[in-house]
Amino acid sequence: MLLFATQASMAQYRIYGGFKPKRSYGNFDTTVLNRAIYAVKFTDKNNSPYSVNNPEQFLSQKALDRRAKYKIGITEQDIPVNQSYIDELKKLGFVLRGQSKWLNCVWVECPESKLEELKSLSFVDYDYKWRNPQPKDAPKPDKTKRPKISKDVLDNALNRDYGKAQNQTEMLNIQALHNLGFTGKGITIAILDAGFTKADQMPVFEPMFADKRVLGVSDFVEDDAYVYDKGNHGMNVLSCIAANQPGQMIGTAPDVSAYLFRTEDEDTEYIIEEFNWLEAAEKADSLGVDIIHSSLGYQDFDDKSTSYQYNELNGNTAISTVAADIAASKGIYVNVSAGNAGDEPWLHVTSPADADSCMSVGAVDSKGKIAFFSSQGPSFDGRMKPEVCAKGLNASVEGISGHVTTSSGTSFSGPILAGCAACLMQAHPKAHPVDIITAIKLSGSKYKEPDNIYGCGIPDFAVAHKILEKMGY
Repeated sequence: MLLFATQASMAQYRIYGGFKPKRSYGNFDTTVLNRAIYAVKFTDKNNSPYSVNNPEQFLSQKALDRRAKYKIGITEQDIPVNQSYIDELKKLGFVLRGQSKWLNCVWVECPESKLEELKSLSFVDYDYKWRNPQPKDAPKPDKTKRPKISKDVLDNALNRDYGKAQNQTEMLNIQALHNLGFTGKGITIAILDAGFTKADQMPVFEPMFADKRVLGVSDFVEDDAYVYDKGNHGMNVLSCIAANQPGQMIGTAPDVSAYLFRTEDEDTEYIIEEFNWLEAAEKADSLGVDIIHSSLGYQDFDDKSTSYQYNELNGNTAISTVAADIAASKGIYVNVSAGNAGDEPWLHVTSPADADSCMSVGAVDSKGKIAFFSSQGPSFDGRMKPEVCAKGLNASVEGISGHVTTSSGTSFSGPILAGCAACLMQAHPKAHPVDIITAIKLSGSKYKEPDNIYGCGIPDFAVAHKILEKMGY
């Protein structure tokens, strides 16, 4: 689901199909109405050619360096899905559509009649219950105290012409870090979104492409390597972070490097998009990214039987939520938009914003007042959501016409905040993502009295910078 403001067993878990949607899924012949795509869970990773003792076989050096920096071990969870199991499914006529090493599962296309064949396979966990919401214990209050910060923390004089992005930039005081030379350089972010139409042609991104800071692209919806012709939501999101056209628009991390991953099909809303999100997050991890940002949220699907209920908003159920928490456990700062249901019956944040290890971002207007659409907390198990807010009502974004325009949604407050986090990570390269999140929250305008509308409020990144210094980074 694009965040604009406007109990089955795993083997039987239908995640796409059974009808003809507006757009086909890859090579899936949607005219064959008795076929669909199902998730299948494997029992183990036995007899794998890979080993945790040789992680360079399946993780990049940059990923290994990140694990080493944060002292995160390599586990069986990191080992790829057993190829021999996949080959066996192919022999039986199942068509592979995707796979997850973290959850040790694949998603395959087949007629429903073939599902019975899975029962005879010893390596398929046919009785695995995917959705089994278990509310977590009530979280203990965060007793972290904000260090004393003098009023004159940093010089905020502007040295750049941020153009139409000035308000959303100044609101977070990120220009203070820019003036110190922290503009996201050397930090890598993976953006999981819909299409990035014309991003490779837009003037605001010319410096990024000229410097070869778009490190790679992947389309997980149609299984190809081109993302510049399938919707512009991702391009709008990217501009909030990486735009660099003085006088028109400068994003919050104009020198960041990025991977652009399309995981969302704008024409339909099926849970397979969460599986795409999961697969993209795994790829981001293996490539060694520092940050994952996603302006996507999931709750209500076209197949209503798979829609989430509030008791499943527990940080432990939705596919994308589980993926976000696993990504965070690998040392990645995970930043997501809170959702746009603040004026709808649902009201709450959407997945993966309910993840307990991610930074979820709500939206405010130009004066810092909460936007009417910004989703609220708490999570079902009582955790505060969102964590913080940034401008999301009439935010400045690059338009499809090649000119800066405005658009609304936590889709844009999220990346504005993510870019700021990239600058903070550049300034404090030894700080763990958990400490980055803590510092951002402690710098918030409502850090003394947080709530489930604003979270900790609007961060001040000059203050967050000083907090990390006082923490020893």
